[in-house]
Amino acid sequence: MSVPATPTEEYRVLGPLTVVVAGRSAPVTAPKQRIILASLLLRAGSWVTATELANALWDDRAPKDPRSALQVHLTRLRARFATIHPERPDLIETRPGAYRIVVPPGSLDLDRYRDAIAQARSARRAGSADVELAWLQQALAQWRGDPLALVPSARIQREVVTALVDDRLRWMERRFELALATGRHAQVIDELRAATLAHPERGRLWGHLMDALAETGDRAAAIAAYHQAHRRLRDELDATPDTELRRRYRRLIAETGQSRGNAVIPTTGLGGWRAQCQLPPDIADFVGRADVSRELCTTLGSGDTPVVCLTGVPGVGKSALAVRVAHRLRARFPDGQWYVCAGDGRTWPDILAEMLTTSGVEQPPTGTTAAVSLLRRRLTGRRLLVTIDDAPEGDPPHGLLPLPAGCAVLAVRRGDPPALDCDVAHVVTLDVLSPTEAAALVTDMVGQARVSRTPAALEALVERCDRLPLALRIAGAHLVTHPARDIGEFAELLGADPLGTLSLPGSRRAAVRTAFELAYSALPTAVRRLFRFLELVPGFAHRVETIAEVTGMSPSSAAATVADLVRARLAELAPDGVIRLHSLVARFAAERGLDEDPAADRRAALVRLGTSLLNVADEAVRLCHPDVVRVGAGTGQGTFGSHRAARTWLQRERRNLVAVAVYAASAGLTPLAVGLTDALRGPCGADRHHTDWRIAAEAAVAATDPLREPTYAAVARLNLGLALQGLNDLGAAEIHLRQACDQLRRRGPAELEVVAVTALAMHRLQQPTKRFDDAIGLLHRGLRQCRQLGLRHAQARCLLYLGMAHHARGELRLAYRQFSAAARIGERAGDYSAQAEILARLGGVCGELGAHREAVRRLRAALRLGRWARSAHSVALASYGLARISRAQGRADRAHAHVARAIAFAETGGYLAVLVNARNLLAGLYRDEGLTGPAELEYRRALGEAERIGHPGARCEALTGLALLAHGHGRDQQIPVMARQAAVAARAAGSPRLLSQVRELLATLQPAPSRR
Repeated sequence: MSVPATPTEEYRVLGPLTVVVAGRSAPVTAPKQRIILASLLLRAGSWVTATELANALWDDRAPKDPRSALQVHLTRLRARFATIHPERPDLIETRPGAYRIVVPPGSLDLDRYRDAIAQARSARRAGSADVELAWLQQALAQWRGDPLALVPSARIQREVVTALVDDRLRWMERRFELALATGRHAQVIDELRAATLAHPERGRLWGHLMDALAETGDRAAAIAAYHQAHRRLRDELDATPDTELRRRYRRLIAETGQSRGNAVIPTTGLGGWRAQCQLPPDIADFVGRADVSRELCTTLGSGDTPVVCLTGVPGVGKSALAVRVAHRLRARFPDGQWYVCAGDGRTWPDILAEMLTTSGVEQPPTGTTAAVSLLRRRLTGRRLLVTIDDAPEGDPPHGLLPLPAGCAVLAVRRGDPPALDCDVAHVVTLDVLSPTEAAALVTDMVGQARVSRTPAALEALVERCDRLPLALRIAGAHLVTHPARDIGEFAELLGADPLGTLSLPGSRRAAVRTAFELAYSALPTAVRRLFRFLELVPGFAHRVETIAEVTGMSPSSAAATVADLVRARLAELAPDGVIRLHSLVARFAAERGLDEDPAADRRAALVRLGTSLLNVADEAVRLCHPDVVRVGAGTGQGTFGSHRAARTWLQRERRNLVAVAVYAASAGLTPLAVGLTDALRGPCGADRHHTDWRIAAEAAVAATDPLREPTYAAVARLNLGLALQGLNDLGAAEIHLRQACDQLRRRGPAELEVVAVTALAMHRLQQPTKRFDDAIGLLHRGLRQCRQLGLRHAQARCLLYLGMAHHARGELRLAYRQFSAAARIGERAGDYSAQAEILARLGGVCGELGAHREAVRRLRAALRLGRWARSAHSVALASYGLARISRAQGRADRAHAHVARAIAFAETGGYLAVLVNARNLLAGLYRDEGLTGPAELEYRRALGEAERIGHPGARCEALTGLALLAHGHGRDQQIPVMARQAAVAARAAGSPRLLSQVRELLATLQPAPSRR
């Protein structure tokens, strides 16, 4: 009976706007793109005019050229879809003046909702209440919250969302009506309570709730529901219950013989009872926590959840929030608000005795069972809130929690609460403050005038306090007591020694370190040892399997120990399996490690960790980057079942490799530091993580001695030169590459000399003024060495670079031969990532030679391989080539889809040369369509990026395009300047073909001199 849904993609508008592809949420974050997507999905399968989209985007405040602006946002949305759903680049279809999105049947929640409602209507006409109810449940299950949440269109919210919400409420009321009519009273009470809480204005919902409660025999609760409705309508809406609701109430009163005055449970009459408020004073300058406060007040005040436990990292402000919430709930608990401070070793029996004394019992029973029974009798029929601060370990006495109906407990715990793990308990974990809340807390303490002078310093202070309320309050107190102290100076002190700085003189409790020590000292020995190990290497992202491997623990023991640490709230286990520590907690763990663990033990643990990491990294690099020549690598084998698993591991562990390499270098473990750095060469070079790679390489270079360790020094310099080359720091890169090349030529190994030689050749091709002859000479030298040494992968790489050099110089036939030779070797070698790039470049040259059929075949193969190998560079390159061919064939829609994918993957991967070429192509497509505004915008973006990265060929193309646009707008006086600049760029690119094109353009656009 369910509505079918496609397993590959899903679109959701009945809640936050969401796109799900292959089971994963793919967010569309840009506000304008969300509006366009929402507008198209609301009418999926139907054409939506450009005017309608513009109205949704800008209402009555459209820009001067809404068509061009709309086209820009649509292009970006297409680019986003090309990234998240590359199998359907043409998801958004176009015709003159209109657009539509076509989604598979059952993939849109709005369609599923409407289909189920239609089935419910049919069942109603047939008189089948059970079937109608089932279909209504199916329909309402599609909703996940407020429809189209975070879609910032006033028109959509006004005209569409309101109607959707009203429709849902009508069918929700009908569903409750059917449930009650078919005897399902008890099953819907909780849902009706939630519905009336969310929609107090709906009288039918209140009526259904009263009926459900009355039919289950709880007429007193039904009468109380009427009083609650009366209060909420009066206080929140300035209204009164409708006639039908009042009729229900009168009927209940008549049936029970109660009047309004005696319908509620009395709270007086028990001898010796005195309502007490024991709460500490509320914090006057309390900041933030609005959402959590609201959740706690709603949960405790509803009466449905009698035990709530508030937990979180030490210093996060649990006690302060508990006191604030208790103050806000005083009116709902008129019989008292008790406060029990359970710290300093107090036990549950101590707490029980204190509660009995507070209730008026002068001599509590000595037996636990009798004491619990007496307390429950004393509290029965009362509305009481008990706040237990620092609730103790261990189980509470049997029967103590939950307290009798009408009472509630708010317990504050350092860690997760196994002691409060009863069916009715609700755990709320408190996180650190948001950046805005944290800044507001400090500002309230020290004054707006003082912080407004140095906003950047305030931001630094907030982050160095980890946005932890205790740390922020201590920092604020320091600044208040030292009014002349500069906030920036204090932030620097925090950076150097945060735990030492974050304490107040004369008060041990007013210190962040003390809060952490209390939690740390309560841990078992094995858990404390693990806590210290987590910060052996600062910044290392541990997982349970890493801990088991390095410490020698069994996986189950490691998992149990991690769980203990997480329960103590000194660590968090993220969804991706990483064990995370807040930065101040991490500092504390590092301190404990230095103080408690011998240096020899720490060094041995570092060697075990680094060696284990290097062995696995070596296996992953061999699988994913077989073209990367490495010497003396690790010995890992059998870890990965597939190329994809190895690639995922390298992406996940990249920063761990960097962290351990840097720390090993500082510890004098040179072979380990250099080995880990060299393991980064494949993944960081392929995925353009050059900054991380440079950090590790700089540490390795600093740790090596060229005289005593010449090979390690050469490998470290080779890595640093390659990383700097990737960052376009060509001057510094050449220095390190030359030194590495010289050292490797003298001392070997020859395999790595090939790497240095080819890197120097690429350096010649990267320079603003290309040095083709030097580059080609170096590449032929590298090619000879590859053949002598039998390095097939490196030989294919040399041929690829030779093809790129000839292609850039306009020698297309030579480029075709070199790329074809590289492809033949690559096919035999089985390096899919490298082969994808080779085929993409070969396809591009085929296209320029006019061999479109071969070009498309090569480019599609490159696209398949690039996707399989997850090579964003190859996907971007192949998409760019396909876009060029589609444009040449006059297939604009396909060209747009391909170029959008090229831009998306190039931006994501940081492939700037492909990106600037794709922007020029997109500008050309706009120019073909007469969209001069977007065309000029893209040409200028391409021009700026080409100048920034030193890409003279792309600069020439952008200037040429701008000259054509200027001619079309009658701005011919600009053409000579642009043409001269384009000619200079063509010469710098070393391309006679480009220079010839510029001259032809200039001759075409400039008017012939007039004859007299």
